[in-house]
Amino acid sequence: MSEKAQKLIKRYEALYGERQNWEWQWQEIADRISPNNADFNVTHSPGEKRMQKIFDSTGLHANNMLAAGLFSMLTSPSQKWFEMEPGDDRLASNPQVRVYLKEVTDIMLHELRKPKAGFNTAMHEMYLEYCAFGTASIFATEGEDKHLLFNCIPLREIFIAESAEGRVDTVFRKYTYTVRQMAQKFGVKALSEDCQKLFADGKYDKKVDVLHVVMPRADAKRDSLLAVDKPIASIFMEVKQKHILKETGYDEMPIFVPRFYKGPTEKYGRSPGTDALPWVKELQTVKKSVTKIIQKKADPPLMAPDDGFINPVNTTPGGLNFYRAGTDPKDRIQPFGNDGEVNSAVEYLNDTRQQIREMFFMDQLQLQQGPQMTATEVLQRVEEKLRLMGPVLGRIQTELLDPMIDRMFGVLMRSGKFSEAPEELRGQELKVTYTSPIARAQEQLEANGLVRSLDILMPLMDRKPEMMGKFDTDSITEGVFNMFSVSPKFLVDQETVEAQRAQEAEMVEAERTAPVLQQAGQGAASIAGIQQQGE
Repeated sequence: MSEKAQKLIKRYEALYGERQNWEWQWQEIADRISPNNADFNVTHSPGEKRMQKIFDSTGLHANNMLAAGLFSMLTSPSQKWFEMEPGDDRLASNPQVRVYLKEVTDIMLHELRKPKAGFNTAMHEMYLEYCAFGTASIFATEGEDKHLLFNCIPLREIFIAESAEGRVDTVFRKYTYTVRQMAQKFGVKALSEDCQKLFADGKYDKKVDVLHVVMPRADAKRDSLLAVDKPIASIFMEVKQKHILKETGYDEMPIFVPRFYKGPTEKYGRSPGTDALPWVKELQTVKKSVTKIIQKKADPPLMAPDDGFINPVNTTPGGLNFYRAGTDPKDRIQPFGNDGEVNSAVEYLNDTRQQIREMFFMDQLQLQQGPQMTATEVLQRVEEKLRLMGPVLGRIQTELLDPMIDRMFGVLMRSGKFSEAPEELRGQELKVTYTSPIARAQEQLEANGLVRSLDILMPLMDRKPEMMGKFDTDSITEGVFNMFSVSPKFLVDQETVEAQRAQEAEMVEAERTAPVLQQAGQGAASIAGIQQQGE
């Protein structure tokens, strides 16, 4: 047992203790909104039923819809959702730079779309946890053939710490491996003595707790090529034996932990699932009661006279109860306890469902039914709804998309996937521009402002055309194309535009000077004729 192992175990135990309050809340959310993740402080066996506490699936459905909406609007595999651009805007118009960065963007998107990368599956699983619990994680690493490989780490496995800037820079992941899996990943000789004995005895399926620590390395050496000197440390160890299995490193942080939103003194995030939990719990209780009322109305319990013996009351649907018969001729078998009010309860259920849907942004993700609208009105309505989702975009870009793209670029560059960069880009920083529907909706505010400004100024420009000189039409054209994600191949490059304008200017100048030259020629001919007559 090394000193490093002891320190890491103590830090893990401290982080584990800090997370206990969250686990009780997450368990309640999981039981009612995300049952496939219901293993925080309750352990379910594989294949065990997990829907026992769900009588109404509104919360489950709303969470699935929000996760699917974010997936399609932020990281859709069917469209280009980001572009690499030069950090220096002066290089943006350079043809070689533009071609190279387009090639880089296309390669990155192509690698993401490969089935073996697992990006789509991992991201969808991440969004489900992100919307339900407010905290999720993605692990981006390299496969054996240097391809990108993505996995969603279940929230129940991770314990996090923040940097001074409030960014998650340390992740402790606790999970289980079988002895056979450990031997395959780390080699038999790297295992502790106890695990080696289990392997030697053939107990390959015995489960062992493993701790994977990913954190900044204080003694990193930038010029070193050794994995143990890289800026991000990666340490695997057996928890029970406090035995380090393997230590290596990463050039970039490989685990990204986005939070939906969070309190100023909290590390873990909160979410629509957190906000909607009281309503979801109440909905389950009321729905259970309403179901009983409806069952009793459809198949009510009965009363029947007996011969002097009273049984315990049976209130279940279709139950039979005996009462003491008297001399009243009305003594007969009849229903009882069937006076529950259904209509008001159903109305209350619908109101509760609507509030839950609104907490999961369902009113923003779906276009409400209404009067007939033009295509322009529909687009404007969609843009307005997407802009209201803007706050969600900001945090997920900072905590997930930015570091993930940085990680992807580094992995692909080191694996030789990119061609040699133009000389103008060497030593320059790159930036990422997001082109997803939500990001574009935010930028299109500027386009809408431009349209409104032109509508106001148009009457003035009709009277004073010289006002058009205040507009940079080239910048406006390129900006609008970018805002609406129109391919730049539809635009002529600037050099061609300038050449065409120069040619047009020459033609205009030639047309302007032609009458003057013609008059000059006629004048010269007249003078020549006069001179000939004089001779």
